[in-house]
Amino acid sequence: MGLIKTVDFRHECRTATSTSGLAKACVDLSASGKLLVWIATINRLDQVFELEGSTHRADDESDREAVMRSVSNAIDVAIAARY
Repeated sequence: MGLIKTVDFRHECRTATSTSGLAKACVDLSASGKLLVWIATINRLDQVFELEGSTHRADDESDREAVMRSVSNAIDVAIAARY
C-alpha cells in the first residue's frame, strides 16, 4: 500500500429516514494503484461512528473524488440502517 492520506469533507445525507442533513467525515486512505482502502470517522448530530471500506478509482477520478463517493454512499447506508 502507498502513503496514508487524509481527506476531510462534509456530506449531505440523502436517505429517506434522515432527519438532518450534514455529516462531517475525516478519512484516512491508502492507495495501491486504483485500489483505495479507507477508514472514516463520521460526526453527525450527537453521534460519532467509524466506517471502513475500499473502492476502485475510475480512470477519470482523483483519489479524493473516489473516496468521497465511496464514503458518502457508506454514510447513507449506515444512517439508513440505524433509523
